[in-house]
Amino acid sequence: MRNLILFSLLFITLSSCDKPQKGYVIVKGEIKGMTDGTLLLQKVKNDQVVTVDSFQVIQDGKFEMKNRIKSPEIYYLRLKKFQLDYILFFAEEGVITIDTHLEKFASAAKVKGSKNHDLWTDYKKMISKFNDERLVLIRDNLMAEKDKNYTKIDSIDKVFKNHVKRRYLYTANYAVKHADMEIAPYLALTELYDANMYFLDTIEKSMNEKTRNSMYGEKFLEFLAKVKKSEVDTANTITSEK
Repeated sequence: MRNLILFSLLFITLSSCDKPQKGYVIVKGEIKGMTDGTLLLQKVKNDQVVTVDSFQVIQDGKFEMKNRIKSPEIYYLRLKKFQLDYILFFAEEGVITIDTHLEKFASAAKVKGSKNHDLWTDYKKMISKFNDERLVLIRDNLMAEKDKNYTKIDSIDKVFKNHVKRRYLYTANYAVKHADMEIAPYLALTELYDANMYFLDTIEKSMNEKTRNSMYGEKFLEFLAKVKKSEVDTANTITSEK
């Protein structure tokens, strides 16, 4: 009977070791081609990038780090030896697996285990098309300016303004569609901070309690309140000057 109890306790202990700790993100994976070196797990704190954990890679390129996390947020996986080369990913509670190759550290990275990261990846694929369009417009505008073709410059300017509106609209719609995820307030803060108030209000009204109480949700609501106050102050100033 005593042996049975000891075996049961051992089984429970081993089983609990396989499960990620509540309130923590565990980041693990493999860097193919890396036999020696240090990996850094980082995030932004008080407007500065800080290291929250590190791992000394030995021989097989495998690694594992962890950090306490309250709500999903952006983290960095960085090579200590090459500070400019890093993987940006959307972390959340649980296990995040990152596999890549040393020679193509950031570009070859495959991130699994984060729903917010999956959504962010899909969003960036579409935005890359907008970025390509923007580069073409900039090139055409430079050529038109060189040729002093003012008619074409005016035409490109109209197309560019419409391009910006379409990008804002796509981002806002994407955030509203996924307003139950932390990607929504994150996109509002990073992609729509200078957009029309209509877009920001629409996202705010679509968010649920979970996203409102997340780190990015609270920052977005704080930002939105400041923007609205600034608009009211500006309107009052204009009225008083008349």
